[in-house]
Amino acid sequence: MMSPPSINISQSLYDGLKTVADPFQDTTPEAVIQKLLDFYRQTASGSVSNVPAAPKPLNAAMIFPPDGPPDLRFTKLVSVSLDGKPMAKSMLYWNSIMFELVQIAIGKLSPNDLRQAIVVNFVEGEGAKEKGYRFFPDAGLSVQGQDANQAWAATAHLAKILHMNLDVVMKWEVNDKAAYPGQTGQMSHKAV
Repeated sequence: MMSPPSINISQSLYDGLKTVADPFQDTTPEAVIQKLLDFYRQTASGSVSNVPAAPKPLNAAMIFPPDGPPDLRFTKLVSVSLDGKPMAKSMLYWNSIMFELVQIAIGKLSPNDLRQAIVVNFVEGEGAKEKGYRFFPDAGLSVQGQDANQAWAATAHLAKILHMNLDVVMKWEVNDKAAYPGQTGQMSHKAV
């Protein structure tokens, strides 16, 4: 049978452990570390009942700049408005808002300016649907769907060029790979 691993810790960490220790229950440093590990696991899973959660105001959302967004993987759109008009629930997808701004840009920009304004993959003519292209017959081009981060970058860029107000509220899935698991965020581009 193998002996358990031993670790060396600094005197300051050992002194810190003593401040957490309950002298009647925690007789070894291992017992204190176990207590801290148990507390961490409970807190991380949200199952601590004797530790009050910090109050969160209703509709609280973290605010991010539109040109410096966090990682948007594992997010779902909660609401989107363009120039103050809310988008339909069926449109609450990153690619849907990007495609909507492309459609608006088609009506406002020259063909050359439109092509310069689209910062994601596009092809002249009808692109392959199985590769994620959406065809815009009025412009004679197809724009490829993107991941959330690239779709947002393209959307924010078009909103800036078109001088449109764009407000987005998103929520991260509860997922270890999400930037802010379970949290809500907001980004707004204001026309100048």
